[in-house]
This record gives sequence, structure tokens and C-alpha cells, in this order.
Amino acid sequence: MNETSSAVERGGSFVCLAAAAGLLLLPLANPDIFWHLSAARWMVSHGAWPRADWLSHTKAGMPWADFEWLAQLLHYGVYRSGGLDALWLLKGILVGASGWALWRLLAVCGAGLLGRGLGVLAWLLVSPTANDLRPENFSMLFFFLLVRRLEERRAGDAPEVTPRALASIAGLFILWANLHAGFVYGLGLLALYGTAAAHRARQVRPLVPLAAAALAVLVNPYGPGVYAVPWQHWREIAELKTYILEWQEASVLSPWLAPFWATMVTAFVALGVRRFRTKEAPIEHAGLLGVLAWSAASHIRTSPYFSAAAVPVIASACVVALPPKARRAGVWLGAIAAVAFTVSQYGSEFAGGVGGFDPMYVPERAADFLTKERDAFTGKRLYNPWHWGGYLGWRLDGAVPVFVDGRYIFHDLLKGIYAAPNSAQAYGAFLSSHRIEASIIQRQPQFTAMPVTLKSGEERQLLRPFYVFYYPRTDWALVYWDEKALIFVRRDALGEDWIKAREFRWFRPDDLSAAALAVSEKDAAFSELAGEVNRWAASAQPDMARTAKGWLADVARAP
Repeated sequence: MNETSSAVERGGSFVCLAAAAGLLLLPLANPDIFWHLSAARWMVSHGAWPRADWLSHTKAGMPWADFEWLAQLLHYGVYRSGGLDALWLLKGILVGASGWALWRLLAVCGAGLLGRGLGVLAWLLVSPTANDLRPENFSMLFFFLLVRRLEERRAGDAPEVTPRALASIAGLFILWANLHAGFVYGLGLLALYGTAAAHRARQVRPLVPLAAAALAVLVNPYGPGVYAVPWQHWREIAELKTYILEWQEASVLSPWLAPFWATMVTAFVALGVRRFRTKEAPIEHAGLLGVLAWSAASHIRTSPYFSAAAVPVIASACVVALPPKARRAGVWLGAIAAVAFTVSQYGSEFAGGVGGFDPMYVPERAADFLTKERDAFTGKRLYNPWHWGGYLGWRLDGAVPVFVDGRYIFHDLLKGIYAAPNSAQAYGAFLSSHRIEASIIQRQPQFTAMPVTLKSGEERQLLRPFYVFYYPRTDWALVYWDEKALIFVRRDALGEDWIKAREFRWFRPDDLSAAALAVSEKDAAFSELAGEVNRWAASAQPDMARTAKGWLADVARAP
């Protein structure tokens, strides 16, 4: 390759890595980080590992084995030192380290600079869930490091297994098993590569590292029984994917999954071409692709492991089976497509800023209200959406127990949670069965046409929001609302004076037509409506407060 081509390739690799770095700079968005922080806060406060739930009222006292305890303590220590910005930086470091490990692995596979840059970007595009702060960050890093060592040994570039190497493997798996359950993928790697090597060598010695690792994962605070938890989780996946998006099957209709399907097709084609042209293809590569492609297609949450295997398999196959010109053309085509996809799918997110935590997925201001009113809500049985539980548990610190959060102990409640909204009657029965006294719910644009007869005899149709029927005013009082969340309390659960000072009887979200009609029909006094608007506006964001007061002025001018 001449100097000009080499410089162009370096430039292409730089562009791919710049796009990958842009993805790393995106803010945190995983709301589960907060229940991980809650667990770490409890461990630090009590000087022990948690063994029973303390954050919820639905599972209070239920046994809970925290098999990600070490990652949580690391997250908490970083948070204590610099808040959410420090956690964002940690995410960048961990995911960036995985990218670096992949870069080194692709070098072992023989990929050039552009191929390595494309591989790192492709891995991030196929695995968007990996680009956030999760205990799984450690699994991805260890997965790459282990694949590299196994590939070196398969190619004959690594020394034979020694006692020192076995000790290193044992140490790695002790650490891995206490950080994240993804160590199971590491055991799978050792089993696959060890079995293939044992078959070629006609001896069992290549399986000794697997035995060392299997014994090492038993070193944890909960004993061997803790691994019944990941197994139970795996058995529940069929039901989980009914309710939780990231555990659902990969859809060919989802635009953001285009890199996933492109990588899968490319990986199997590359392996097939290698087999056709060279009459050989490593059984390890075929096994990795087969198992992990099936897993990722069935449960998109596992796509990071598939892409971690597919990218080096593609690189290795292309280096062995394709002539240089065809290989360079394919890499350039892939790089251009990957960069274009990154810009088209994530350009608006890049423009939205970097760093910290994106509060889009948490009810930040509603949690402020609950924290401010902690004394009134302490001990009350709160209902909350699944994905808000971790954040609310963190903010309320057990004083107001949550209904659910992202932990596995709540999986049996998912079916009831998703079935309850089928009707107002079913929903009311669901809340009553759990003796719910306060409820925080998402604001949603769901409306039902409701006939209204005016005092003049005129018939009208009003579009009323869902909560009018699901939280009838006879039983529930709306005491807080904003652009994301609504908070209701049962009228018999908190004091009458407390409710009266905070209730919104008329000024309610997405129901302003009904409020204006109530004033014009003299069912509500304008002064009462104005008092609610002014009280709400006092704590609202400035632009929303101005909008609310403008609407009130229109109501005052109406005949």
C-alpha cells in the first residue's frame, strides 16, 4: 500500500473512531443505575451485603441476593466523588476500554487500521444498550480480553497454560462473578475453545482453565446458591420479553436495529466465504456466531455479546478469504455506511449535549415534590411505573417504599401491572388489591370522548384524559402534576387539610376544556380555578407558568 492510500486509510479510521467517541459522549440514560446506587448506599451504611428487600412494600423482607454488589460499590464510590457527571465519565472509560480491547483483538485477527476503526464503531452501533452505565460494562471488557487471549492460543501465538496462567484465570473469574452475571459468557468461551482444542489435541488438558474458572465463580458472599438467580432470570425471559422492550425479539422493522441485522448477515456470509475459499473455518467461530446470533435475535438485550463475537469473526474471515482489493472495498463501504448511520440516527442527540444524566426517563420534579412532602408520604403504599422505581427508591431512600423497580424479585408482578390498564374497573381492583394509598403515574396522551349536557340543554362531546376514569375524583385527589408525571392520593389515606391545600380539582393536565366549561357553567368558581393555576405556576418552569396564566386569562375573557 502506497503512502497516499495509507494516509487515506488512517483518515477513515480516525473518522470511524471520532463517530464512536461521539457515541461515548452521550449522557447516561439507564434508570436502573439508581437502584444499584441504593444497594451500594445500603451496604456502606450497614457494613454488610443485602440479603432481603428494603426498598419496596410489595417485596419487603423478601430474600434478595445482590450478585452485582462489587460493581455497585464502585459506582457509588465514583458517585460520591463527583455525582452523575463522574458516573458519566466512568461510563466513557469503561466502554472506551472495551473499544480499546476490541481494537487490540482486531489487530490479532489481522485487520488494518480502517477495519479496526470500523469494528469499534460497528460494535457500538449494534450494541446501544452497552453504551450506558451498567454492571455489564465489566462483562463486555472481560469478554473482549478473554476472546483475545483464546484467539491467540488458538492461533498458536500464546504459551501453554501454566499454573500462573490458571491463577490469573481464577482471579479474573472471581472478580467477574462479583461484578456481573455475564461471567456465564466467559465460561461459555472457555468451554467452546477448550473443547475444540481438546478435540484437536486428543487430551483434556485444554479444559483445565474452564475447571479453574468454574471453581472461582463460587467465591462470593452468597455461596453457590446465588447462581440460581441468573438461571431463574433466564427461565423467565420468555415472559419478560412480553413486557420489557429490551428483552424482546429483534425486529427487522426497527431502524435502530439495521446495524444488528447488517452485522449478522455479514458475519455468516464472511464465515461461509472463508469455508468455501479456504476449505476451513474455525469451529470456535461457527459456535460463537450460532449461539450468540440466536440469543441476540431472540432477546435483543444480549446483542452486545453477539456483536463482540461477530466483529472479530468478520475481520478474521475477510483477512483469510478475501483478496486485498476486495477487502479494502468492503471495509470502505462498511465504514461509509456506519458513519452515515451514526449521523442520521444520533445527530440530534449529539446536538442535545453531552455529559451527566439525561432526565428524560425519570420523574425528576415529581420526586422533588415527594421528597419535600416526605413526612406526609412516609409509610404510604406507593404505586409507580416499573422504570421509575429505581429512581424513586434512590430519592426516597426507603422512607416511602416503592411498588417495583428493575430488580428480578418483581418479575412476578409484571403480568398484573400490564393487564390492569385494560379497563378502569380492572385498574381500580388492581390498586385495591395492593392497598395502594398514593400513585405516581406517567402523563400520557390517552383520551376518551365523554358526552356532556349543558344547562342550556346543548349536547357536547368532551375529550377527557384517561386518569379521569382510572382515578375517579370521588376516591382520589390529584395533588401534583407536571409535564411528565401525576401524583394521586386516596382521600382517606392523608389528612383532609393536607389534601385541600394541595389538590387540583379543576386545573388538571390535558383536561382544560372541562375546567373552562365548569367555570362557564358555574359548576366551579373562577377564583378557585385561578388559585389552583397560580399555585401550580409558582413551582412550574417559567415557560409553562406563562402558558398556564395566559390560558387563565382567556378563560376570564370568555363570555
